[in-house]
Amino acid sequence: MANDVRNILVPLNGAGNIDAVLRVGLIHARAFNAHLSAVLVGDDPNEMAALTGEGLSSSMINEMMEAAEHEAHRRMLQVRLKFDAFIKENDIEPKHGFLETTLSPNPV
Repeated sequence: MANDVRNILVPLNGAGNIDAVLRVGLIHARAFNAHLSAVLVGDDPNEMAALTGEGLSSSMINEMMEAAEHEAHRRMLQVRLKFDAFIKENDIEPKHGFLETTLSPNPV
């Protein structure tokens, strides 16, 4: 059964202890001789408009959305830096580059 595990996927969202999550993933990847993959999970800043409610001007909504986009980008960069540092500290040779993809919750 241990041979069936080929990939360990760790979700990262910029919150919590990213290093601990990656360490646990690496321990399991080494135990199963598997590939370690990380995926960045985050909120869609565009969904904020639906949550703002009535009574806010469009400029206030735009300002909130811009702030949310900035925060999402900051978190992505933070995760990327920690991920790159983790790979370097643990002498891991990446098989694939860091890919940035946005998935729509409502695919066309």
